[in-house]
Amino acid sequence: MTLIPIFPTQLHLDAAEFTKEYFLRFPEVDTVLVVNSCARGQAVPESDLDFAILVKPGTDLTDIGKMEADWRAYSANVPAFTRYKKSSPYACLHVDVIEGRYEPGIMEDGGAPDYFEIEIGNQVC
Repeated sequence: MTLIPIFPTQLHLDAAEFTKEYFLRFPEVDTVLVVNSCARGQAVPESDLDFAILVKPGTDLTDIGKMEADWRAYSANVPAFTRYKKSSPYACLHVDVIEGRYEPGIMEDGGAPDYFEIEIGNQVC
């Protein structure tokens, strides 16, 4: 089953396409996932744009760090991203390069959600 994200504006769509095209150039990248409100079809024009870039098993942490650093340098100068970011004070582009391994931590009863729960909720569900 293929799900198609619903982008609230053309600016969101343009920024998403540039993000996808950028990351699919890397042989280490397995999948480019749109996550959060756009993935759920609940985004509004002021919504941010969130991605989880899933790398292939065995990708070195150094390679992941370089990919993230290169992305920050690249995305700072792309007109589609600049236009998107200027469209709203809340228009942010979040990109997380992930390995897709989720490991629960120890939680206290009644405690706040830990990062494991947040990752599962945002990147998987």
